[in-house]
Amino acid sequence: MKKVLIMEDIPEHAFLVQHALVSLGFLTVVCHNTFRAIEMVRMNEYDAIVTDLRMPEMVGIEFIKYVRVINKNIPIVVLTAYADKDAKNETFIAGANYFIAKPFKQADIKRIFEQFK
Repeated sequence: MKKVLIMEDIPEHAFLVQHALVSLGFLTVVCHNTFRAIEMVRMNEYDAIVTDLRMPEMVGIEFIKYVRVINKNIPIVVLTAYADKDAKNETFIAGANYFIAKPFKQADIKRIFEQFK
């Protein structure tokens, strides 16, 4: 079973993402703290990461850069309410592979994660 790390500081948002991924057959691990998430990436194998862009401890762009130092190949999916063109470009420059604007539909998650099965 494929394992996905969900980095989302708002528990309700994490639950929605988790529900969508579990319904697709993924095992999920939720983390609400970016520093803890970085440690989790260092110590565990994940098949993909879903992250928000705006978090209290660290902006998502920095989180993505840290992840890329640890693992250059893991797919990173950004979910954010800040979906302007500049934010989208920054995420791809930092190393994200996919970008989904909030509010998202389960079909948005499914479209991306179907290819990881």
